[in-house]
Amino acid sequence: MKNIAFLSDWIIIIKRGGVMKKILPVLGCIFFLFVSASGNILKGPYLSCLTTTSIRITYETDDASDTRIRYSHGGVYRRSDTLSTEIYIPESVTHHTLEITGLSPGSRYFYRVLSGDSFSPVDSFLTAPTESRFSFLVFGDNRTDSVSHQAVVDAMMEEEGILFVINGGDLVAAGYSLSDWQTFFNIERDLIASYAYYPVLGNHEIPNNQFINYFELPSNERYFSWVIGNCKFIILNTNESYLWGSSQRDWFESELAASGAYDYTFVVFHHPAYSSGNHGSTVAVQLFLVPLMEDYAVDFVFNSHDHSYEHAYVNGIHYLVSGGGGAPLYSVGTSDWTIYSESVHHYIRFDIDGENIRFYAKRPDGSIMDSLVIGSFGIEESALPEEISLSAYPNPFNSSVRISVSDKDVNVPIDVFNIRGERVVSLSLLDGEAIWAPDDLPAGVYFATIKIDGQNFIDKLVYLK
Repeated sequence: MKNIAFLSDWIIIIKRGGVMKKILPVLGCIFFLFVSASGNILKGPYLSCLTTTSIRITYETDDASDTRIRYSHGGVYRRSDTLSTEIYIPESVTHHTLEITGLSPGSRYFYRVLSGDSFSPVDSFLTAPTESRFSFLVFGDNRTDSVSHQAVVDAMMEEEGILFVINGGDLVAAGYSLSDWQTFFNIERDLIASYAYYPVLGNHEIPNNQFINYFELPSNERYFSWVIGNCKFIILNTNESYLWGSSQRDWFESELAASGAYDYTFVVFHHPAYSSGNHGSTVAVQLFLVPLMEDYAVDFVFNSHDHSYEHAYVNGIHYLVSGGGGAPLYSVGTSDWTIYSESVHHYIRFDIDGENIRFYAKRPDGSIMDSLVIGSFGIEESALPEEISLSAYPNPFNSSVRISVSDKDVNVPIDVFNIRGERVVSLSLLDGEAIWAPDDLPAGVYFATIKIDGQNFIDKLVYLK
């Protein structure tokens, strides 16, 4: 506005000089000169729609201006003039978004965005690898308490090797509040500029106009999916119908039907299927979504809504309620399905290495409160606790199976659960091994688990009988 006011002074002077008619041909150029110099960056940049060869970058400016991004591939960033490639869109807008394509898989890129006379700091991101070896973060419910929200984000920024972030919803207290959204973008600025960001629509984002306006997400932006390596991720919107015959449910079932090509399927939506917190379990989710997820053998479900942490295990699916991203905490109890619960601000780190998975639920101070390891794991650069693995032979098996722990000094019981999450036997270890003969139990899938120093390790057993 200051530039426009200055231009108005020029117009007044020109009028007083009696030469208005002669100056009109250049007036448009003068106006363009001053307006194009505006465009302070208010929100972002932030990343989305990550693939092995592309990424989408979005930001918002206070006034309409052009869109530019400069970036470079690999190495260690030293100076801004090393950002050798530029993409330029001359159209003047306030909501800027563009997609960079032709990138190299599994590579780091440095970039900055520019609009008018404004530019962002230099940030960087990783493209998705071609192999199934990557890490991501999960959290949710970061509204209202900015101090706690900032503490969680700061802790997340300390993690290394992260590819993307999933937010389970309730990013702001009031979806219509522009000031709430600005606070969100201020706090998460570095996080969303460094990692592709996949937010879920929570109940506090309703009405969802601002959510849709700000984020550039796949498909219709309310529910969508993406694939990284051998993992498929599906986001739903539980604020709109997912009952039989609804377009969302039909779409969800078609996505699940196509998920058989991947080793792991992750489903994300806001309202929890199983929760021992204030809101509790969502009956409609249990009636209309859980049977579908069980039929298609979904592996992990991420929810928020209850401002706490809970790890539930029901019928072969791990349900993680992660609602401690900064919102005021709720109390949480335990239920038959609960593996661990705590009322605490937190986030979750997932590491994928082929068919092996591990996750760690962490408090902002870096301490681990819950964890799970599936298979043997070996991401060398991860500064996480020393790994322990379970193995079983033969597997599948008929009459009996030998279950072994990699550390023979471990002296805690191995618990075996059926797919309903019921413990069927507890086995004692002898020199790191235990023999299990199911006898009268039905054939099917079982899970051997062991908990050491707060960490859960698991191996799937297939009993053929």
